[in-house]
Amino acid sequence: MNPYTTDHPMTLQPSSFDSVAHPWRSFVYTALVTATGFAPLVLGVFIYLAASADEGYTTPPEDQLTWSDLGFGLAESFLLCLILASVGLAAQRLAKRHFIRLRTASA
Repeated sequence: MNPYTTDHPMTLQPSSFDSVAHPWRSFVYTALVTATGFAPLVLGVFIYLAASADEGYTTPPEDQLTWSDLGFGLAESFLLCLILASVGLAAQRLAKRHFIRLRTASA
């Protein structure tokens, strides 16, 4: 291989996030990465809303948040974010396809 060329073997393979080469794999990976990023934020909002809803009520020690509650809450927020990311990503790809077809039809 010539060291002065740009045809490096690592750049010749398409990425798993490439929506043209691997549309379904790209869809699943992008939805998983998006849900993983937003799940802790959604869990934080859920905890904040639950804590602010108890105005004037002091929680007894047995009603405090445990590690299992935190784990189940994180799993629930991940599933919610995964559903929302899948729907949003599908809507984004359909809109992109629609506008590309409109642009090529008018040209």
